[in-house]
Amino acid sequence: MKLSNHRSFCPAAGMAIGLALSAAHCQNFGLMDKLENPGSSSQAGDGSASAPVYCGGQPCRIYTAWDGGNLYAGNLGGVTGADAKCNSDVAKPSVGTYQALLVDTAETRRACVNANCAGAAGIEQSINWVLHPNTVYVQTNGVTVIGTTNSNAIFTNFPLVNKIDPGNSLFRAWTGLGNGWLKSGNNCSDWTVGTSLPNGDTGNILGTDYFSFSEAANLCSNGQILYCVQQ
Repeated sequence: MKLSNHRSFCPAAGMAIGLALSAAHCQNFGLMDKLENPGSSSQAGDGSASAPVYCGGQPCRIYTAWDGGNLYAGNLGGVTGADAKCNSDVAKPSVGTYQALLVDTAETRRACVNANCAGAAGIEQSINWVLHPNTVYVQTNGVTVIGTTNSNAIFTNFPLVNKIDPGNSLFRAWTGLGNGWLKSGNNCSDWTVGTSLPNGDTGNILGTDYFSFSEAANLCSNGQILYCVQQ
């Protein structure tokens, strides 16, 4: 049942809405918000907005997809194709859905417009971005901390606490990122080409600095891994 104008709505006694609500409960805006928008953030008891819940309330994971050792050339099927690979790879954890941490020229996915999302717009610079703001990210085991994003949903506090995947010796991941979380323009023609040229920018998963996300361009025919971020 859709409850419009929920701040002023007060159900009549005996009205079947799945919950027994008295007139006193009409001031519980957070509960009414949950009725309309299950799973979204709600208001705290003092009327202020509570923090949104990500990853089903569990630690948010980042894992590396590598097609069982076959790796992925640059023809990923675009951003959506990369996301699909993150959700079908044999290394995918048993919990959660995932999206690929990469960007493209068409801006199907974008982290920042200004370096490190500087400026008044902040996180609003992003489009379909995969990281969440102010969130602790962990390795595949769900425990070991990688690092914490800032309010713009990017990592800026380097070095990271731990590597993204210390057990993976295949050390490059397609990202398409340049300096400061900006798109580099090297993205295998928006992740559709798997031949020698053009190039695609990659991050080095063996490090804990920003090179983890942007270090060097590679031929699109070369097999790389994907960073897959839990949503």
